[in-house]
Amino acid sequence: METKNMAEKKEMVKEGVLSLAGMNNSQRWAKVKEIMDTLELNPYTRDEILKRVPESIQKYSMRNQILIMLQKPMASKVAGMGAWNKEDMKVKKGEKAIWIIIPYTRKAKKQVKEEEDPETCTGFGFNTVFDVSQVEKKD
Repeated sequence: METKNMAEKKEMVKEGVLSLAGMNNSQRWAKVKEIMDTLELNPYTRDEILKRVPESIQKYSMRNQILIMLQKPMASKVAGMGAWNKEDMKVKKGEKAIWIIIPYTRKAKKQVKEEEDPETCTGFGFNTVFDVSQVEKKD
């Protein structure tokens, strides 16, 4: 029975992750929180998922490693569109992006005094990456 419950949870998570593409950022945040709550990642479950993570993906946060493996279980090397472009690669037509959470920093819109440095606001957003199996050499 425990296995069936976990299989059901994995299916719910997979469906939730696949639905991220059609959402705005606030909806994505709510969905990611729901996904992580659904998983109830105890150390055993977390370790089972992370055991399958290739070394090249281990540079990402644990949460992003889990998101990557849930969306593309056979992922071996992921990078953003810009990184693939620098390697003279392009994403194959019809491939679906892998959604991850990224930090960002931006300048605040208001400065208190002109001589002061503008504040920087740091937060998190969503971005996409693609696995090496989803790209091909540019023509």
